[in-house]
Amino acid sequence: MGKFLNFDMSCRIIVADEHALYREGMIGLLKCLMPEAKMRQAGNLEEVCVLLENWQPVTMLFIEVVLPGLCSLKVLERLCKERASTAIVVVSAIDDGVVISRVMETGVN
Repeated sequence: MGKFLNFDMSCRIIVADEHALYREGMIGLLKCLMPEAKMRQAGNLEEVCVLLENWQPVTMLFIEVVLPGLCSLKVLERLCKERASTAIVVVSAIDDGVVISRVMETGVN
């Protein structure tokens, strides 16, 4: 949680979801809250990895838990470990308590 308290308005944010309409809506909301933030979109895990590698430093990653290419929670856990300085926030319509608990165990924010 502390990661959110230590960013400035020019932070870099990736919004990753398979639905372009959702990504646009989330970016629109975030731009209202943080107009100076730089934002990029990704529609699958491969695009996320390219952005994480080439667009440094990434402050926050908003990611859908069923993003295409995100085939297991181990991948999400690895992302959290490799990108410890990036706040990773999972957004999803899944309301299964077991799945939510397992997602939280990966180390996401």
